[in-house]
Amino acid sequence: MKYEKPQFFDNWMTSEEAAHYLRKSIGALRILAWRHQVPFRKFGRRLYFKKSELDALLEGQ
Repeated sequence: MKYEKPQFFDNWMTSEEAAHYLRKSIGALRILAWRHQVPFRKFGRRLYFKKSELDALLEGQ
């Protein structure tokens, strides 16, 4: 069964989506998140990344 994001999370990305967006592997993204180099929120056991925060991070580089 495939996991579907609740509609509340429309402007949030899963780890898989954010990794693809940032052109990183999922493992690399999780390491960056746990080092607090990428902003994230944890809901339950899943990490979510807000697209606007990722865009700001990319613009700052």
